[in-house]
Amino acid sequence: MTTSIRVRVATGAASIAVLALAGCSGSGDAEATDPNGSGNVAVEETTSAPAEETSAPAQESTEAEAGGALEAYVAREAAQVDTIVESSSGVYSDIWIDAEEPSTIVYTYQYAEAVDPDEATAYFEGVTDTLADLCESTVFPMMEAEGVESPEARYVYLNSDGSELWSETYTSN
Repeated sequence: MTTSIRVRVATGAASIAVLALAGCSGSGDAEATDPNGSGNVAVEETTSAPAEETSAPAQESTEAEAGGALEAYVAREAAQVDTIVESSSGVYSDIWIDAEEPSTIVYTYQYAEAVDPDEATAYFEGVTDTLADLCESTVFPMMEAEGVESPEARYVYLNSDGSELWSETYTSN
């Protein structure tokens, strides 16, 4: 049973890579290996008005543009969810991708079957550096290309009963 739990957790972590890499490929195809290295795939300026009158609307416009960029990125990523759930071979019952203003994408994965919380936590704590590297090399550059400034990514894993197994937020350097 322990092997089964590890496989489900490893498959779950690999889905992070698949989902993050899905936006990199023009065809929508993605290939990734799991973070533990086992090889399993689970992817115009105005000068006529005083500065006080223009700075607030300009800031609001910038914030709206940033929010729009985040929403656009989230929508593109969310378009991959059904494919990831289907390819997870029953590991997940659902995946949610949400925007949290001003610049955070939140990936939430819910396991279809119960996993041991202690084993899941130990596993994810062991791959936090790998996930941070994935964010720095793939997720954050894609968010920045979309126009999101100072991007952050949060990964949340829920057990089958909805209880949180693990969560971590990564901030761009």
